Amino acid sequence: MKQVKIITYLKTEDDVKPYEYEIDGIKKDNKLTFYEDDIKVEIVIYDDCVLMKRSNFSYTIDFKFKLNDKLKVKHIINDYNFQIDYDILTSQLNILDTSLDIIYILTNNNQRLGKFNYKIRWYE
Repeated sequence: MKQVKIITYLKTEDDVKPYEYEIDGIKKDNKLTFYEDDIKVEIVIYDDCVLMKRSNFSYTIDFKFKLNDKLKVKHIINDYNFQIDYDILTSQLNILDTSLDIIYILTNNNQRLGKFNYKIRWYE
């Protein structure tokens, strides 16, 4: 287990300014764990896909990114014990030793919710 510095970047096609964080985190094997404000982020990196879980007291979202595959995203709203399923299509997935670059489109009931560009870098 290693302490790492993490820089995250998220931009949608509608954002004027991206959301950026520079935070401390933990890297163990192929897993990164860190907090963006009150949101716990867990990322597991495999050779051909990335799993990401974002959670806090009010919700949990589970993402799976795999290039050119249309997959399900599970969004659970804890206060109401309610689940929303989204579809995700990953159009870019670059997995490197110390970074990830992901571009994906999120839809619900065939309605496009947005295109997202997520980047993460880490270093000791």
